[in-house]
Amino acid sequence: MSRQKPADEIDALLKRKEQLDKRLRTAHERQKEHQRLDNERRKLIIGAAVLEFMLANPDSPLVSNLREILDRHITRPADRALLPALPASDSKAESTGPKAENS
Repeated sequence: MSRQKPADEIDALLKRKEQLDKRLRTAHERQKEHQRLDNERRKLIIGAAVLEFMLANPDSPLVSNLREILDRHITRPADRALLPALPASDSKAESTGPKAENS
């Protein structure tokens, strides 16, 4: 069996490198997608647990604090419409200012 010419060997190695680079990019993309899905699932699980607690304990001080946090941080009208416990109007702008009790 004859040996490859150096130029042929370089071409073969470059082709192999391109294949490995493509596999590596694909693996990185799969890993990134998997991490994104895990993060989405984590948010869903936490949100479901918090919502269940809020519905089961409507008079809890923690629920009151959670409502204030949600009122401050959920700003898109379409998102607020999904949460009947939050005012749909722009009244949240008033609640984001400093409170008199904290002065």
